[in-house]
Amino acid sequence: MANSGRQGADEHEDIVNWDGVLSPEERHMIVSRIRSAFGAVGAKIPDIEVVDGRRINLKDVVFDYIGKEKPSAEDIDRADRLADALERKVKELEERLHRDQLSERAAVDLMREALGVLRALQQLRGLRDPDRGVHARKAVMDRVGDERRWLEFVKKVR
Repeated sequence: MANSGRQGADEHEDIVNWDGVLSPEERHMIVSRIRSAFGAVGAKIPDIEVVDGRRINLKDVVFDYIGKEKPSAEDIDRADRLADALERKVKELEERLHRDQLSERAAVDLMREALGVLRALQQLRGLRDPDRGVHARKAVMDRVGDERRWLEFVKKVR
């Protein structure tokens, strides 16, 4: 679909038809994208995020944690607490997508925010594993295989 002059067009913009009304189907597709195994792949971690009522520099905090070669037990504990708060944030964003009257633009923006928070959450959860890079790549490849098999199944059923 053409951009139609909208600013910030990206791979998520094809999820709505931009007729000015967020349909139940579009709302469902947006929530499904958030819950997808691939939803957060390539998502941009928000620079600033309000988590549990506190404004934090999420991108900087996440990169500080994951940039440590050997995070301490205290680092991991703090990262786990932040990850728990981020899980609550994603649930809150999903609830808003379900219940609020939203424009298509607002719904896509909420989806982008949720995907970025999920990306941060995944990065933080990976700190517990000393071989996190190896396992993370394997997990992504496993999910890629699962998604491909699922898509093939859906194509056959149609």
